[in-house]
Amino acid sequence: MIDTVAIFEDGTVGDLGSIAFTRPVYELRCGLTSLRTRITRHYPKAKLHLLCRHCLGAVLQEELAREGVEATVNDLAALRQTGALFINGGVLAHGDMPPLAGENVVAKQDGRVLYARLDGASVPDLADQIQTDDAGGISLAVPAGVAGNETRDMSVVRYPWDLIKANAEAIEQDVMAIGAAKPSDGVVERGAYVRVTDGDGVTVYDGDEATRLAAEAKIPLHVGSGSVVHPGTVLDTTEGVIYIDEGVTVRPPTLIDGPCYLGVDTLIDGAKIREGCSIGPVCKVAGEVEESIFQGYSNKHHDGFLGHAYVGEWVNIGALATNSDLKNNYGDVDVFLTSEQYATAKATPSGEYKMVGSYLGDHTKLGIGVMLNTGTHVGVACNVVFGAMPPKYVPSFSWPARDGFVAYDLERMLDTAERVMGRRDRAPSEAYRALIRHIFAETAADRSRCWE
Repeated sequence: MIDTVAIFEDGTVGDLGSIAFTRPVYELRCGLTSLRTRITRHYPKAKLHLLCRHCLGAVLQEELAREGVEATVNDLAALRQTGALFINGGVLAHGDMPPLAGENVVAKQDGRVLYARLDGASVPDLADQIQTDDAGGISLAVPAGVAGNETRDMSVVRYPWDLIKANAEAIEQDVMAIGAAKPSDGVVERGAYVRVTDGDGVTVYDGDEATRLAAEAKIPLHVGSGSVVHPGTVLDTTEGVIYIDEGVTVRPPTLIDGPCYLGVDTLIDGAKIREGCSIGPVCKVAGEVEESIFQGYSNKHHDGFLGHAYVGEWVNIGALATNSDLKNNYGDVDVFLTSEQYATAKATPSGEYKMVGSYLGDHTKLGIGVMLNTGTHVGVACNVVFGAMPPKYVPSFSWPARDGFVAYDLERMLDTAERVMGRRDRAPSEAYRALIRHIFAETAADRSRCWE
């Protein structure tokens, strides 16, 4: 009897670009939480095993310990003993998921393994298949004799814009899944207003009434413990739920459109938060944000527009910095996901004209007034301060120079990271520092291709 779920990255991880340099694919955010959590809530009694690139293993274990999550990381010998239900970490889990019990089977989509149920005797030797480079994942070599493909209607992430496209629906799904798991006992103060669609059209509730109705789960609004929505704020749930987690402060003048998620201890400070946004935890956001995801611990505490973007952790976006999410000719957007693509001018076509904004890796900083073109991809630990638009691909550890960029001094970067993280009572561990050094070394060729 299989009792283990093993979530794995596959060889398409490079198509997610810099937002996956510092974390496994399944730690990316969509909806209220990570892809991992969206998967594991379907298997509440199963043991959890996580497979990831070697360079991420130690940091992942630290993050799991911080969250209080029990999981084994990259213990291939154990899997060969017990077997597992292997699930692709890019799966946007909702609806029916494959059961733990059953015959050995593999399900693929366009040649990509979505999941494979394998007993211990059928688990292939994965040790040689976990690649150590940043572009590698795990390719399940399903053994002979395993049943043919199952067919399921499952969504799976491959590109950064897939997360953005799925986010609004994922918020609604997550809220329905968790139900009344947490009480809505935060406060919407008098003078703040909540717009709700009902049988008579649209009703507007003042803060006191909205607080009561949210606590009774009678309106599509959740305000977590310790959260406060100040007067002069409008929460518009007519197009979707608004889920405000614990310890959040919403200050005026702010408009929030649902569906929307605000993470733990986040500050919304005079903002227009359009539909389809997931923000937090521990972010500070102002200005206008539309259909964007903040992984967490990042700041956009000033005016400026951010649309259809994915923002990593420990990112700071300066005053009036703005990105484009629509070309002037309304054409489809192509994105440079790798330095090789940028050097050869062969970008990945998104097939989208509106859902593609920009992608910012961890520890990147945008200076005041920076303007990012549609589909700009910025790596880890970059400092972008151009008055004109920077290139559409900025390799990791780029530091501005008179004629472009030079390499960001690694030790200076780590010193800055320690100061930035210290402001949120965090510190870069030795494992985290080792990961950053690994990424710096692995991306040296990227910088050479882009600057020479």
